[in-house]
Amino acid sequence: MPPSDQLKEQIIAQFDTLSAQLQQAARYLLEHPEEVALVSMREVARHAAVQPATMTRLAKVLGFQGYNDIRTHYAQTLRRRGDGFADKVRQQSPAATGATESDAAQQMLQGLSAQIVSLCAPETLARLSAMADRLAAAKKNLCAGLTLQPRGGLAFSLRYVVARRAYCPP
Repeated sequence: MPPSDQLKEQIIAQFDTLSAQLQQAARYLLEHPEEVALVSMREVARHAAVQPATMTRLAKVLGFQGYNDIRTHYAQTLRRRGDGFADKVRQQSPAATGATESDAAQQMLQGLSAQIVSLCAPETLARLSAMADRLAAAKKNLCAGLTLQPRGGLAFSLRYVVARRAYCPP
């Protein structure tokens, strides 16, 4: 969360006036803002080692109607945060850097070329071969998180490297 977050500043300002249980809950909010945005109140309370009612009381002490208002605040702050992949791409876009689209394409292709060259290094090929052998020796191989499309870049290449040694469902 950004350092200028008003809720964070409010919690810090009121911290010494809070009861021990509310301080414990507040400390958890300050130390785990992403979790507050993404996890249920009961789970956050369990991790903070307080009762769920303590989270609701903390929200009311901070001027909110309930815990969901705090959660909404943290979720909105998380959404506005600019350190995700899409934001990094926008920062590197030709319009943001002043480069032409041709410059951006050239830079991207040079990066891809360097990656391909590094894949051809003997030690990398040896590691890929060892990985293929491990996959072949396994009783079951599951691929999670990869969308394996017929012409899907890395997925296609890995299928080629481990041809018929492991089954990765599409």
